[in-house]
Amino acid sequence: MPASAARHKPHDLIRYLWLGTLLVDFFVVGMAVSEIVGGRQHAVEQATVLTENYAKILEENLVGFISKIDNTLKSTAEEIARETKAGGVRRQELETFLAQQDAHLPEALGVRVVDADGVIRYAVNDLKVRNVSIADRPQFIRLKQDAQAGLVISKPVFGRAALKQMITLGRRLDAADGSFAGDVHVAVAVERFIDIFSHVDLGSSGNIGLWDSDTLIARFSREDRLGATTGSTTPSAQLREFLRTQPRQAIYRARSGVDGVARIYHFRRVGEYPLYLLVGLADEDVLAEWRQDTLRAVSLTALFLLATSVFAWLVFKGWRQQERAESALQESRARLDLSLRGADLALADWDVASDTVVFGRGWEKLLGYSLDELPQHSSTIVGLILPEDLPAARGALIRHLKGEQPSLQVELRMRHKDGRAIWVLARGMAVERDSSGRATRLAGTGMDISARKLAEEQIARLSQWNELLLNSAGDGIYGVDREGRCIFINPTALNMLGFNKSELLGGNQHSLFHHHH
Repeated sequence: MPASAARHKPHDLIRYLWLGTLLVDFFVVGMAVSEIVGGRQHAVEQATVLTENYAKILEENLVGFISKIDNTLKSTAEEIARETKAGGVRRQELETFLAQQDAHLPEALGVRVVDADGVIRYAVNDLKVRNVSIADRPQFIRLKQDAQAGLVISKPVFGRAALKQMITLGRRLDAADGSFAGDVHVAVAVERFIDIFSHVDLGSSGNIGLWDSDTLIARFSREDRLGATTGSTTPSAQLREFLRTQPRQAIYRARSGVDGVARIYHFRRVGEYPLYLLVGLADEDVLAEWRQDTLRAVSLTALFLLATSVFAWLVFKGWRQQERAESALQESRARLDLSLRGADLALADWDVASDTVVFGRGWEKLLGYSLDELPQHSSTIVGLILPEDLPAARGALIRHLKGEQPSLQVELRMRHKDGRAIWVLARGMAVERDSSGRATRLAGTGMDISARKLAEEQIARLSQWNELLLNSAGDGIYGVDREGRCIFINPTALNMLGFNKSELLGGNQHSLFHHHH
């Protein structure tokens, strides 16, 4: 690998590290946001379904209750018409009939019969004041003026006879000639509706309301158990529009015009009657669990982001330290390589585990190859050694790795880029070992010894030539060193002196040849 690529690789890894960390963080944040948004939507959908189901159940109860009252009103009107035709209404018989009918309506305040002047003439159950006139009541006036009015439901009023908040459901009574003869009606206390609504659990701030076209009849919430806002005419803008257009049902979200609480509402008409149910779940109740889940999700996400940031920072710090160490090592190698180049030495660093060899610049001078032409692998060195010298190189390496030799040293021939073979003195040793003593890193140098090997060859040839001259000379010739020891002698001299070669070489000439000093 080129030095520039090796130098820039850690920077690339650091960039990839931070980029990868950011991508993972963005993914986790995206998942958390998706879960939070999805959780909120799911909570709202559940609330919507819940309000609709409660509204359906309450509608069925109210429709059944009102239908039962209307049947009582019809039966009473028919009984009065029958008695009128039979000669006139007899109080005892009518009151007995009314008591029988009233027994079927324990939820109501009782059945009342009113004459044409609006005075209550007949009544049973919970009548505090008798002979009270209701001639000024809107529902009475409507029944008096409209023979086809059918069932008329009043707005909430304070009953003059019952002395409590109530509504009345009434039907017109006709005389034999078809003229207005009064009405029969059933009074239902507002608290009765509140009691029905109180059995539905809509949370601490949920509520249920019963409206006519513009007025609140009854309302229940845990904060308003007594229906203190009965008679209110301040619906929200959305509710006002629904009361005007009168759809069969609708879902909407609004802030209550009664208490100002934001809720998810289900608006539903009660059968075919001019009554409208409103079932609402407060946002704070609907989203309470979602808020807790959101808090947990945000906390876990924040912890994850912190953990990934710390991890990335630690890795970054480790890489920076490694980069500084690598930089120092590269600088050290460069200095060493520079000094080795001055000494005509080529440096090689072999990481055994990864089988990676880092070549110094000296190899360019030694073999003529650029570093880009020398793959960083041990096979590169093997391929440069002449095949006949490989056994000696492997043997020297194995003996050093086994600990038989303290260092590796071998003379071998390597191929130069120009095709010639040069002699190289390879020296090296294991500089790192693992806990078991196995070498994990080796460092070595190569030095061109071609000139020395050439000189040795020339000396060997000269020595052979000299020996040939000495052996063929007719005169006796021998040589001594400074100590007087014989270092060479030719065959002629041996014959002349009568010695053999082993007796003379290394011996002192005076003690061997001279009679006296």
